[in-house]
Amino acid sequence: MTPTATAQEAQEETRAVYAGTGEWAEVTVDGETDMRVRINNFTIRDEVETDDGTLDAPEGEQWVVVNTTIRTLPGDDIRLGYTQWRLLTVGPQIPQPDDAAMRRADYKNMLPDETTHEKNDAEQYRIIFATDYTREMTFVIYPFGSQNHRPLVFSR
Repeated sequence: MTPTATAQEAQEETRAVYAGTGEWAEVTVDGETDMRVRINNFTIRDEVETDDGTLDAPEGEQWVVVNTTIRTLPGDDIRLGYTQWRLLTVGPQIPQPDDAAMRRADYKNMLPDETTHEKNDAEQYRIIFATDYTREMTFVIYPFGSQNHRPLVFSR
C-alpha cells in the first residue's frame, strides 16, 4: 500500500517560505537540489536602458528592476525563468515580469524566459516589472514548469 500524505504534511508541502529583501530563502527543488534565493535590492525607474535608447514605463506605471542572486547546492540542475516571478501590490493586479522590458533592456544578467541553472552554482539575475503601485511590494517565486518546491515570498 502506498503511503499518502497527511493533511499536515500536505499543508507543509505548499506553505511558502518567507524572507525580507537582502535575506536568503531556501527551498528544495524536486526533493533533490537546495536552491537559495536572495533579492539583493530593487530600484524604481521611469525608463530602462535598451540597445537603441530607452524604454519608457507604460503610462501611469513605473519599472521595478529587481537584482537577485540564486545559488544551488548539490543535486540536479534546475530550470529557471522570469515567468515564475510575480509582484504582489496593493490593488487587483498581480504583475508578471514585463516581456518587452525583459527582451529589450540593456542590462547584464537579465533572467531569460527559460534557462538551466547548474548545480553548485551561483548567479545574479535581473527581473523587470511594470506596476502602478510601488510602495508596498512583495515578490513571489513559484516553481518553474513541472518542478516542485514551496513558493518563495520576499517582502521589503
